[in-house]
Amino acid sequence: MIKVKFCEKVEDCINLIPFGRVTTYGEIAKVLGRPMYSGLVKKIINSGKIKNYAAHRVVDRQGKLSKSFIGGINKQKELLVLEGVEVKNKRVDLQKYGFYFW
Repeated sequence: MIKVKFCEKVEDCINLIPFGRVTTYGEIAKVLGRPMYSGLVKKIINSGKIKNYAAHRVVDRQGKLSKSFIGGINKQKELLVLEGVEVKNKRVDLQKYGFYFW
């Protein structure tokens, strides 16, 4: 069972991602002091356990969009493009659009 407190911390991190930028599941896990929990972070975000309108700004470590994103890959892409993020082959350039908490 996923602890509610951890879900809240994930949501807090998502709220810090600026408009037009993306971060990774691993970056969120790292900033929460649990670098090995990137899979759990992905599960929390894509399960709908948190209600966050910026969840589309989280991608995998290679910049790939998530097949399990609540609205689907096309919705995630649509939201990112609306923010000015370029998506090519279902992938975001993390060097150009990446956001890191440190």
